Amino acid sequence: MTENSIIYLDNSATSFPKPPGVLEFATNFYSKAGINAGRGKSSLNNEVENMINETRIMLSDHFEIDYPECVIFSPSASLALNQIIFGLDSKDKNIYFSPFEHNSVLRPLHRLSNDKIANIFEIPFKENFKINKNELKRLFESNVPDIIILSQTSNVCGLNLPIKQIIKLARMYNQNTLLIVDGAQSSGLLPLSIKEFGIDYYVFSGHKSLYGGYGIAGWIMPDPSKAKNLNPFIMGGTGTESENLDMPDILPSKFEVGSMNLWAIASLNASLKWLKSQDKQHIVTHSINLLKIIYNGIKDLNGIIFYGPIFENNWFPILSFTLTGKNSNTISNQLSSVVATRSGFHCAPLTHKFFKTENTSGTVRISPGIFNTEEEMLEVINVIKKIIN
Repeated sequence: MTENSIIYLDNSATSFPKPPGVLEFATNFYSKAGINAGRGKSSLNNEVENMINETRIMLSDHFEIDYPECVIFSPSASLALNQIIFGLDSKDKNIYFSPFEHNSVLRPLHRLSNDKIANIFEIPFKENFKINKNELKRLFESNVPDIIILSQTSNVCGLNLPIKQIIKLARMYNQNTLLIVDGAQSSGLLPLSIKEFGIDYYVFSGHKSLYGGYGIAGWIMPDPSKAKNLNPFIMGGTGTESENLDMPDILPSKFEVGSMNLWAIASLNASLKWLKSQDKQHIVTHSINLLKIIYNGIKDLNGIIFYGPIFENNWFPILSFTLTGKNSNTISNQLSSVVATRSGFHCAPLTHKFFKTENTSGTVRISPGIFNTEEEMLEVINVIKKIIN
């Protein structure tokens, strides 16, 4: 429970509270060396550059790549996805996406489709969360896949998408199919091997399961060759090659524009060190066990419906539910004096079309974290029961 007595169960939006020492390190670092990276020469500049480079190295280790310069920082995962989607040459390309994508993917693709630049196709899924393989094969046969964009984990229901299965099938029709993975939701606790999964561009968010602060995210490429296919989407100052009116061709400067958010990077630096000292599976299991308490406490309530492959192997601990006859926003509002949840469409409208939850204003989402307790879950159960009664 937080200091103001609110039980925080919205870790899918941002992890809170942050681990011990994360905010303190970021604030202390900024207090003593809060200067502009790459824009000066002094011992302070060296300290800043060393901290940023150390953070890149830790991220490259986390995602098992050999090139720290292929870790590109961006202010948010939404911006990073835009930089990738609009940085690729998508003219007349066939782009596939799942019904579990965030608007950070859907809206850029919608723009490409409306402007008649690219052809976009939704990957068909069955109600059991498995792909409709026969239908997808027919799609791939008639519209050969050039680019696949997939969330690692649905932010609505916790489904871990079958990325390997989809890209393996796609590359049977086009071995050069590009794979973009939006790992914003679970990248800290379910790190994917970029090389093993054949990922070309992997997007991460620093403030969710990586436990850093707001304002730092980015993407990762397995090697520098992937940067050749990607044009800079945003232009500006980099602190390097200032005499050149074109963006530098070196990494990471090619894609990192403007003054960097030093406080946010420092927070990520500290959170990565904390995360390395933890058992990631324990963190996931802890959240699963907390959700089991809530699920068992409310599953028999009249009119309650749960969404997603809950407690299956392809599930990340996010619990979405509705109550028959009740608006999801109303439920969250009624809970809000005691519990912080998320209601609505969660920036993922196609997921709610898949679940047929458009008429209930989406779902109520509960997403606990490592700092929640069993006692809090029992209190949440009581509050939900009071709402129904």
